Amino acid sequence: MSQYYVIVRCKLMTSSYHRTVEADNIDQAIEKTKDMIQENLVCDRESLVTEAVMKIKN
Repeated sequence: MSQYYVIVRCKLMTSSYHRTVEADNIDQAIEKTKDMIQENLVCDRESLVTEAVMKIKN
């Protein structure tokens, strides 16, 4: 399990959202982040665009 810092943006808005998540790989980190943001915001999953992913800790 590693820590990833993920930044995603909603296509319909200019705002970016960032989360630090624990995941086994980058793809899982992106999916976890999208799940968290979809739960809290009005932006649907298809509108979320990944802007950056950074591995910050093993």
